[in-house]
Amino acid sequence: TAYGLMQFNDMKKVGGKVDQEMLDRTAKWLMDRKDGKGGFSRNGRALDYFGRASEEVTNAYIIYSLSEAGYTDIKKEFTAAYESAKKGDAYVMALVANSAYNLNEKAKGDALMSDLLKKQNKDGIFAGAAHSITFSTGQSLDIETTSLAMMAIMKSKNYTGELMSSVKWLMSARNGYGAFGNTQGTILALKALTEFAK
Repeated sequence: TAYGLMQFNDMKKVGGKVDQEMLDRTAKWLMDRKDGKGGFSRNGRALDYFGRASEEVTNAYIIYSLSEAGYTDIKKEFTAAYESAKKGDAYVMALVANSAYNLNEKAKGDALMSDLLKKQNKDGIFAGAAHSITFSTGQSLDIETTSLAMMAIMKSKNYTGELMSSVKWLMSARNGYGAFGNTQGTILALKALTEFAK
């Protein structure tokens, strides 16, 4: 559902006719799954790869999705995700850093960026993640994590050299058919590169 919210929110940004009431219902459905402890209740059945992601990854992704779509009634959940992100998983750190900037938590965003940049290797890749929301691993995970980190860097309005290094690597990761790893990697790479072009 969080993935769907992201999809329709992105469609809306590029002029697609998207029903705001549908977006609000989707966000409300997610909000109604708050567990009262700073996370979200999940269905115990993992019917596809989305259901297999860790609790930390899932919560961080839901918060990222809601904050990207402009919903802000997630302060408790954001605080819990922020504490979880400090454990050092680069994918979670990138999601939560984006959420921090979306929620006007600049100090927390900057603190996470400082730690996240330590995960960037000399080629521009942000490594050091276990898996993504779609349970990606390998190069697809590197593409997703690097793309999310790039978007957080652009929101921070700092670290131009680090950003350029990641842009260069991401462009080299595109295959001959115009894709960047798996579908989610391609979506996030195009989103990051479009934001960079703007």
